[in-house]
Amino acid sequence: MIANVKARDMRNSISFCAGVAAGGPGSDMLAVNMMWRADGNRAMEEVKLRETTKWTRRAPSWSWASLEGPVAWEPFVPEGRVECCVEIEGGVPSGVMPDDQMVREARLLLRGLTVEVVRSSGERLGNVGCDIHAYVIDFEEHSACYALLGGDVEEVLGWGVFDRGDRVAGPFMAVVVSRNVDEEDEQRQSLNVLLVKQNSAEFGDLYVRVGMGELTKFVDCKFKERELIIA
Repeated sequence: MIANVKARDMRNSISFCAGVAAGGPGSDMLAVNMMWRADGNRAMEEVKLRETTKWTRRAPSWSWASLEGPVAWEPFVPEGRVECCVEIEGGVPSGVMPDDQMVREARLLLRGLTVEVVRSSGERLGNVGCDIHAYVIDFEEHSACYALLGGDVEEVLGWGVFDRGDRVAGPFMAVVVSRNVDEEDEQRQSLNVLLVKQNSAEFGDLYVRVGMGELTKFVDCKFKERELIIA
């Protein structure tokens, strides 16, 4: 978990991601690096603080450096089979250290399967089904964890952690980043997804990250392949 990161370290974190995307060491892990999540009640307290004080955008929405509070990764995420293509839009010149403006404006070009989902209301998390992993997240206690619903009857497809809790209204786009497969039973699978939403007010037809999650019931989902730019 990354609990305390000083502001001066934020540029280095994004610079690392930019260098990775340019084909440096760890470039094959960029998709996984997007799959951080807000870590519980303290993160939501930081969000409230940001909303009540003057705040300047310092990093793209897809980077954990954009969040004021602590973040974490589920330990099983790096083991998934990557099923999307992701790169820094326009690339990053070799040997160039991004300045503040480059950091704030870095955008991801993401190609993959997508499906529209909404967030549960009332009871935050229902029956998510397939239990392949031992999760670090406490589904019942995490203040920003909700069931992800889809289809005409809005059945539970899985779970999601939203970076700003319920402050951003749906619907959302779930982009498939990787696939988890049970080693003992390959029929038992789940999909790690990045949750994004179009932000027409600030970025026109571009998308911003709003969270991450996992689809455990996706056989009947009507996926559509898309190319998205994440600001």
